Amino acid sequence: MKIRSKVFLNAFILLLYLAGFTPAQEAPFRFKHYSIEEGLSEVNARCIVRDEYGFLWIGTQDGLNRYDGYEFTVFRHNENDSCSIADNFISALLKDDSGRLWIGTRKGLSVFYPAKGEFENYFCARNKSVNETGGGISAIYQDSDSIIWVGFENGKVIKFDKNKDSLNNFWTKKENIFGFSRSGINSIYEDSHGILWFATSGRGLFAFNKVNGKWENFRHKSKTGKSYYDVLFALTEDSKGNIIIGSFKGLVVYNPNRGNFQNYFVFKNNNRFLKIGSDILTGVHV
Repeated sequence: MKIRSKVFLNAFILLLYLAGFTPAQEAPFRFKHYSIEEGLSEVNARCIVRDEYGFLWIGTQDGLNRYDGYEFTVFRHNENDSCSIADNFISALLKDDSGRLWIGTRKGLSVFYPAKGEFENYFCARNKSVNETGGGISAIYQDSDSIIWVGFENGKVIKFDKNKDSLNNFWTKKENIFGFSRSGINSIYEDSHGILWFATSGRGLFAFNKVNGKWENFRHKSKTGKSYYDVLFALTEDSKGNIIIGSFKGLVVYNPNRGNFQNYFVFKNNNRFLKIGSDILTGVHV
């Protein structure tokens, strides 16, 4: 409960900052709470996406929920139905440019086809605690070339090129020289220059140039050799081309032109927050 409170506190502070509000202003937001009593399958909502029909898809630890504005429809795995979702623990969601819904779970990847109302599953191992890749799915992203990138908790990455209709393991021994495969992929993001960024849970930040195939790894330097700055959760880009990073120790901003990082924390002066971020920040949006 303490960690969750810190997550919401940091997300709220970040929201105020981006919107330009001060603590003295009246909050312009209204919240409505949904729980199991209203039909939600489970209260731990891990990911949310909206499709072109206006449905909200909510991934929880016990099923995928579709909300139409009035009621919830819950999708769960059925051992007797090969067209059901791969697992009930939903960890990542993506709606692609073809209207398909990609669902990451602890036991495989599912793709939902709205027209059929069916799921197609990949990497599933029914009698194992994890899927065939050796780890649960932690991130799904579609880049500007319509390629789907799937990140796993064990550091593996799979890419799907729908033009070739193939799923390929992206990592080779050469790309693993940074120890990337030993650290979970928490977020994937492509910036305005076509660079793919990968936030990891212990190996820092990776940048991949799709044109020349070159990699770059950014790590926080620490005297002890250990740092929570290398535990990164979320990525986005602002209007100036800076990469905004949500980390275990607050908000981090990387300026590609200058090649430097700026860390933002919370501290008080006369009971007012002067800077943003502290502890765990798991989501960023500009």
